[in-house]
Parts: sequence; C-alpha cells; structure tokens
Amino acid sequence: MRHTLFRLVGQRVYGQCETMITRDRASINTLNIHQQHQHHGYGSLLLHRVEDYLHLEHNANMVTALVWERQGESTHQFYEKNGYTHMPNEREQHYDDGVSVYDLMPYIKLLPTQLSRRDECALNDVPDAQHLEMQITDYIL
Repeated sequence: MRHTLFRLVGQRVYGQCETMITRDRASINTLNIHQQHQHHGYGSLLLHRVEDYLHLEHNANMVTALVWERQGESTHQFYEKNGYTHMPNEREQHYDDGVSVYDLMPYIKLLPTQLSRRDECALNDVPDAQHLEMQITDYIL
C-alpha cells in the first residue's frame, strides 16, 4: 500500500491532498485548501493534478473519496463538479466529534478522463496558476 502526499505550492502552501494507492485503485484520504484560497479554483486544480499523477504514474483507473460534510455545508458539490459520482448503494454514515456532526458520503470517479484539456481549463480559472508547483512525497506502509 502506497501513500502519497501532494502539496500545491507557490509563495505559500495553497493546499494539500493525501492519497492511498492499492493496485489500480486510489483513495483520497484528505484534500484541504487554505481557507483564504477556497472558491478560487485551487481545489479543482489540485484534484485534477492528483488524478493525473495517480493515473499516469500508478495506473490507477478509479479514485474514491469518503466525503466528510458538516451538516449545512455542501462539500459534496465540489466532488460532483469535478466528475465524482455518489455511491448511493453504499451505506452512508455519520460522525460526531463532540463539536460538529458530519455526514460521511462515498464518492467514486473512473479514470482516465480528458486529462490535458481539463487541466488547461482549470489553469485559466486559477490566479497565478502558472507559478504553482506540485510537491509529491511517496511513502510505502
């Protein structure tokens, strides 16, 4: 089982994503964008670059994500906008950390997709995207 940490960086860290890869499947464990950079396309850009890497470097043909959504938020819409499909046959769960209650919703996306065109579109939407780089750290557990 291989874990990979991706960081989208420029003059600062804009966000990061951690994945787990087993054979031809990958799972997104976390995807976080710094609060001041949310809703500007950085999350989609990071997600697209992660998917491309997983497909091209590790032959992943499927990515899953267990989306944690606080009640009243719409995190699932981010994944749906980026081509993920809710897996309604999977049992949805809930988690209460004592502060917030989360709905845990399983999502899936089949790869490959239109990799280069998609990233080109994302680049046009993101401020300073040309100056951002992806830092990748692989480790095996």
